[in-house]
Amino acid sequence: MYPAETIYQNAEAFRNSVRSWAAKKGFAVTNHGTSILCSRCSMPNAERKKLEKKAAAVPEGKRRQRKTTRVGCPFKINCSKVDRKNREDKRVKILPSSEFAHSGGCIPSRNQLSVEKRKSGAYTVAANEFHIKSILNCLKTRARVNNGLLREMMKPLFPAGVSLDTKMFLISV
Repeated sequence: MYPAETIYQNAEAFRNSVRSWAAKKGFAVTNHGTSILCSRCSMPNAERKKLEKKAAAVPEGKRRQRKTTRVGCPFKINCSKVDRKNREDKRVKILPSSEFAHSGGCIPSRNQLSVEKRKSGAYTVAANEFHIKSILNCLKTRARVNNGLLREMMKPLFPAGVSLDTKMFLISV
């Protein structure tokens, strides 16, 4: 359980604390105004309406079908300023209206966290230009490159325990 009624120096410190705690517990979180939600929560109305509006512009037969990992998880941590009248006071506190339980098929685990991070691109952002160029130079030789060599070249870019499989990369030569 996350410590309720805790006071933080500012909203950024609060968000960083919740993100690191969530990663240790095996789930990803997302910001939504002054709240932090489980990334598997129901889609917020504004986001859903924007998606529906975009989809309406594309003919039915050409719409891309995509699966969602959202299951309507109720986990939500609400925060508010400690002193709303004082503009200089940036401290925030967790409100008692927060919901700390996961349900509806949301079971925090290392596997779920890995899927959420892969989906958000957290792992592929780590691949910087130098590493990509070294891999491409290796592939330019047109010699047969075994999977083990590519895996070893990519391993330093990712945290320990992340499997480097075909879901992670799609390299066409």
